[in-house]
Formats: sequence, C-alpha cells, structure tokens
Amino acid sequence: MLEEVLSSIRVVKAFTREDYEQRRFEKQSLESVEMALEARSIKAKLAPVVQVIVAVGTCLVLWYGARLVMTGVLTSGALLVFLLYLGKMYKPMRDLSKMTDTISKAAVGWERIREVLETEHARAQRARRAPGSSIQRKHRIRSCGLFLRWPERDP
Repeated sequence: MLEEVLSSIRVVKAFTREDYEQRRFEKQSLESVEMALEARSIKAKLAPVVQVIVAVGTCLVLWYGARLVMTGVLTSGALLVFLLYLGKMYKPMRDLSKMTDTISKAAVGWERIREVLETEHARAQRARRAPGSSIQRKHRIRSCGLFLRWPERDP
C-alpha cells in the first residue's frame, strides 16, 4: 500500500487527499500489526499443544504396553524399544510445529517475488509493443566529426 501511495503522490496532492490517505495508511498499518500479533499468539500456543499431544500419546502407549507386559504378551525390552521408536517419531513432528512461521514467511516471500517477476515481464512486453519502440530499434544516431569546445576562461 505504501508503494501505491508513493507512486501516485502527485495525484494525491492534486486532489488534496493527504488526510484520507493518511487515515487509510494508519488503518492498514494497525490491521497489519494486529494480524502479526495474532500470528505470534497462535505460534506461541502451538508448541505447547504439540508437547501435550506427544505426552498424552506416550502415556497411552506406555499404559497399554505395561498391560501387555504384565499379561506376558510383550516383553519389557520390546516395550522399551517401541517407546524409543515412538520418541524418534515425535521429534520431527515437534520440529515441524516450530517451523510453521518460517514456512508461512517463505510462502509469502515467494508470492511477492512472483508478483515482481510477473510485473517485470508484463512491463517488458508492453515496452516491446509500444509504438515508438520499433523506431528506436531501427534507427541509430551516429556522431561523425563531432567536436566539443568550451570557451576559454580568464584566470
């Protein structure tokens, strides 16, 4: 939005819309800050929620495994190995929950890069189709026998 206002500053001043644009900028800035704070709040809550899910899952597996060990269906060594494998499975899940912010920022960055590239591509196509551009490509100005001379100054 800032780029939009700065690129059309002459129009804004010509129609004396400075106050309106100032209010609009402040409103959108406030909305942006509120959205960023909400995203931070969600991110702060996500890691503990994932930790609780991991703990509950581990407790359930341990409880059920202990019952199997007590009935003789499973050995205590097999239960221990299963719990270790379970812990190894949960680690990537925790890491992914911590990377959500990074992934979303990368997606937004990619979207912005794509917009810039598309804008540059469209601008280049318009320049190729411009009526004066074909003349500029066909004709060149050559300078033969051109001399520049400055008047001499008195010291």
